[in-house]
Amino acid sequence: MSDFVLKAGAAVCDINPITPQFLCGYPHVPHMSTGVHDPLLVSALYVANGKAAVLQVALDILFLDPATARSIRAETAGRLGLPEAHVFISCTHTHSAPITNRNLAWEDDPVVPPPDPAYMRLLRTRILEAAEQAARNTRPAELAWTVADATGVGGNRLSAGGLTDPEVGILAVRGAGGGPMIGVSMVYG
Repeated sequence: MSDFVLKAGAAVCDINPITPQFLCGYPHVPHMSTGVHDPLLVSALYVANGKAAVLQVALDILFLDPATARSIRAETAGRLGLPEAHVFISCTHTHSAPITNRNLAWEDDPVVPPPDPAYMRLLRTRILEAAEQAARNTRPAELAWTVADATGVGGNRLSAGGLTDPEVGILAVRGAGGGPMIGVSMVYG
């Protein structure tokens, strides 16, 4: 009999800005938020087997600069007792979220402001909260990894009819013995 016990936990925290923010992804155009249509979230999925653990964090923002991502990964890893290489951060690439970094392409754009330090503190705080909640929420789990075909969902913006990758990688994690779904992680380009 194996002593291998898979455990997993998930958490979601709100990362909506408290004040109006410049919406990232609209360079050269003043585009400030006027409210919340759909909530912005940080989702965390923690999976451990008794010997090692990993944390996946997904953010509803356009992107993070590498230095900020590394800093958040290091702080998160330290709080959870994980190697930094076991903390993964991804972004959904929404163009309707606050700006979170300076981009070389926008460097001389007089319309695009720098990231709001107050929002960046809120974002970091909520990422850490979600990570810690996910690690605390672990319970015996089982998982499955598969792929699905999403042909027709997206397209090639640079070349109509050009190359696309319709494959979606899916990691589904549920409670042990067919328990309720804990989380689903999808990778789709």
